[in-house]
Amino acid sequence: MSEKAKNQIINLEGAQSISIKNVAERVQELHGQEVKIIYTDERLGDYKGKIVDNTKAKKILNWEPKVNFHEGSKILYNYMK
Repeated sequence: MSEKAKNQIINLEGAQSISIKNVAERVQELHGQEVKIIYTDERLGDYKGKIVDNTKAKKILNWEPKVNFHEGSKILYNYMK
């Protein structure tokens, strides 16, 4: 591990911004059937949707995402199945 990376918080995220709604719709698509998405009011402490940034990962770890959301979600779904 790089000494620069010790005790650092580093975001490993892709290049595209994905909403929770997008994730739910993708799961429906992969599952092959419609699942009712239930929308509720936010809860205390809920994530407010600030965009994460992987600049530090690129700089300190020389890291870049290799798989996009569409591909990665399929890989994860098939693994979990």
